[in-house]
Amino acid sequence: SVNRDGTPRVTAMWYLPEDDGSITLNTYEDNVHVRNIVRDGRVALLIDSSDPPYKSVHYNGEAEVADEAASAEEIGRLYERYLGGSEPATEYGRNLVSAGKRVNVRFRPQRQHSIDFGKMDGAA
Repeated sequence: SVNRDGTPRVTAMWYLPEDDGSITLNTYEDNVHVRNIVRDGRVALLIDSSDPPYKSVHYNGEAEVADEAASAEEIGRLYERYLGGSEPATEYGRNLVSAGKRVNVRFRPQRQHSIDFGKMDGAA
């Protein structure tokens, strides 16, 4: 997201690619990046691998924050691939919801650039 002074704010977040090409993220309503997105919806998103051969995709686009609170089930849907299934992810969602209002952020990519180091000459 873009800070008020124009500098970028980088935040690591779990994500869920949606069938319509958008990407859903979830966070607490009072986080700085949420305020930034409400003020200025321009966002850059980087998805990268941590294992060789390293790959990444960088998106630029627009994001919007949902007005309504996210439910534990919505959070569970988003986090299940990280936590090994819907039951542990929904339970984690319940814990998150009990600590404050969670909101979904919908990111809509407009441009993309990808890198695959496995395709570079001389890559092992």
